[in-house]
Amino acid sequence: SPGATYNRGETRFTIPGFKGDPRYDTFYVQGASISGGFIGSEPAVAPSDLAQATDLIKQGLSQAAQSSLASQVPPGFIAVPGSLQVTFGTLSQTPGQGNTAILAQTANMSGVIVKVSSLAISVAKETVQNYKGEDVAFEDIAAVSVATATSTKQGDTITLMLSGTPTLVWQYDPATLKAALVGKKKATFQSIVESFAPAISRAEAKVRPFWESSFPSNPDKINVVTGE
Repeated sequence: SPGATYNRGETRFTIPGFKGDPRYDTFYVQGASISGGFIGSEPAVAPSDLAQATDLIKQGLSQAAQSSLASQVPPGFIAVPGSLQVTFGTLSQTPGQGNTAILAQTANMSGVIVKVSSLAISVAKETVQNYKGEDVAFEDIAAVSVATATSTKQGDTITLMLSGTPTLVWQYDPATLKAALVGKKKATFQSIVESFAPAISRAEAKVRPFWESSFPSNPDKINVVTGE
């Protein structure tokens, strides 16, 4: 390193060749402070030790990135195994105490996550005959294995491979069903239920007292119970 005499605060660097010319005062570079210069022995890390330490740091950062990705996956999404990409910045080292060095390493991570509901819809499109885009979900997402079939480089189109024997369950909104039943005659029950097919394959209605011929006009008085 240059000697301590090179240390200085903010400095204006001018062009000596312009001295005596009006441009001397208009052409310049305003520099920030300069520090760290000294004359003396500076400890250095042996190349083999530096390589070993760098490997350990990268291993630790990779493990931390894996854990961080798992904890940051939002509800309703799954992380695609094998899609984690970790890129490392430039390793920096500064002198520590007692002839030691402090190493600093940065890392950026990226990974692929998939919305489970979108994945279920994609499976239905490929496997269910006459599927019409209804809302579906997996009965157990653990029954599905997902892997990447193409590059996971940022900006690229990603192709996924799925395996397993998942069961698809058609979804419906109980609040929407209640709204459809409010104030309707009991005789219209089956036609209303059929409009929710295939999410609802069969259903029965119980209205109390039994002599009432219509469903309540207040949706809060209608209970929807799901069974097998």
